[in-house]
Amino acid sequence: MRRMIPALLLLVTLLIAPAFGGDDILKTYKSRFKPDAFLSEREAVIDELAKVGEPKALVALIYCMDLSRKQMKSFVKQAGKVRAKLAPVRKKYEEKYRKYADQQAKQGNPNPRTHPPWPVRLELDELSADAKYADSQAADWRGLIEHARKRHGALIGRLPAADQDKIRAKWVKGPLADRDWAVRADQWDLVGGVPTGWAFEMLVGAIASEADPRVLVHVVDGFVGRDAKTTTPILIALLDDVRWVMRSAAITALEKTPSKEGVDALVAHIETAEGRTVDDCARALATLTGQKLGTFPVKWKNWWAANREAWTGPPEPVAKEDDDKKPDQNADLAEKADAGERQTGFFGIDSRSKRLVYVIDVSGSMNEEASRKGKESRADKAKAELKRAVLGLEDGSTFNIVFFSGDVRVWKKAMVTADADTRREAVDYIDKVAVVGATATYDALKAAFDLGDVGKGKKRDANPYGDSAVDTVILLSDGRPSAGHTTDPDQIRAAVVKWNRTRRIAVHTVAFGKDADVKFMSGLATDSGGTHVAQ
Repeated sequence: MRRMIPALLLLVTLLIAPAFGGDDILKTYKSRFKPDAFLSEREAVIDELAKVGEPKALVALIYCMDLSRKQMKSFVKQAGKVRAKLAPVRKKYEEKYRKYADQQAKQGNPNPRTHPPWPVRLELDELSADAKYADSQAADWRGLIEHARKRHGALIGRLPAADQDKIRAKWVKGPLADRDWAVRADQWDLVGGVPTGWAFEMLVGAIASEADPRVLVHVVDGFVGRDAKTTTPILIALLDDVRWVMRSAAITALEKTPSKEGVDALVAHIETAEGRTVDDCARALATLTGQKLGTFPVKWKNWWAANREAWTGPPEPVAKEDDDKKPDQNADLAEKADAGERQTGFFGIDSRSKRLVYVIDVSGSMNEEASRKGKESRADKAKAELKRAVLGLEDGSTFNIVFFSGDVRVWKKAMVTADADTRREAVDYIDKVAVVGATATYDALKAAFDLGDVGKGKKRDANPYGDSAVDTVILLSDGRPSAGHTTDPDQIRAAVVKWNRTRRIAVHTVAFGKDADVKFMSGLATDSGGTHVAQ
């Protein structure tokens, strides 16, 4: 599949390079934007170019983006080669450790925390460090690409009007008319970053002319940060769209474009919304008001009626002291909720989703005791909560389960409709899953996202209007990623953001135990509008 950026580079370069190629700006910034320069210096180059306001600066910025892309691909390839060597070494180490652990268990020492200094462990550590280095370098260059894309719009907004007109004309005839939905989606990202009246007009026109929701969510994102008075009516109208992914994108845009009229619409919409859309409204209202009223429409309606006139905008973000407090896991959400208010609860995560996937860590570290008070392991506790959550699912909702350690085990090939039989079958499966191995977080999340596809390849392109089979993922893990396609937390987060640009799946996270990577887990939730809790 072709991607947008190479096409953009070609179009813009053909447009302005003949007139400005070889200029001193390009030479100056090429000498500073080098692979061996500090990351902060490369970022500074991009920031400076965005402020120049001349066509020559756009050529230089494109050079920076192109070099960043080449470097990123090089390190991704390097990481792949290292990981190919790493997989058999990790397997050898895990087999050796498993035998050692069995021997220790027979001698009365279950779950040994240390072992003899095996050479295979040294080799494993060295290869892991090499892979981590390559991943971190790829992440740095990927970040520079995104940094340049964000500054790209500001630069275009500073160009002379005649040059802006030429660029707009090229976009309309080129990438925005492309048959490939991904090309159009990427181009609308760039249009959305241009802070001009003509870019706003293009976005408004796309709402009426573009049919593919995978592209339209990018269009909706482009309204964020613009004048609330002109954008809010457009976003409110999208709350009536029949496609949940469009409603979700509109709610997020209203959340980031504060106005009383926007809050009015969200308070009204949460009363009639169903499933994931309820979660989105609750999150947006909490951000806009600073109130924690959950997914209960009546509470929001009453609070807003009493506080609308005094509301002047979202409160300043403050550190939340109770973010990492353990929720009451004994609260039986299914019994507390009435038939119309039933919740998909999991370790205190409040969700009304009816299309969700549980992604549960069953690596070896999950065999450790959950607390000092008893002998229950982390895995026992997680399985018990998972069974409770599954048994509380509403009939007709769809779900699946992904267990992961060094490998990934998906319960069913496709989403399963919840009823008495499937809930019972799921509970039996949960009981039988073994707990051993490393932590392949990336691979597990990829499997969960793949379950949401309405089709793959040409089949998906032929039917882009069907709803995703998944709108919510709940991830539980007690450790740092240590196996799979990549173990770099930043790269995993970047991948999830990329997968989610058209899907809009909420990722809720549960960091289990003192060794969990809380920063990574909470970041995954924040990136997708999900909730993070620590156990």
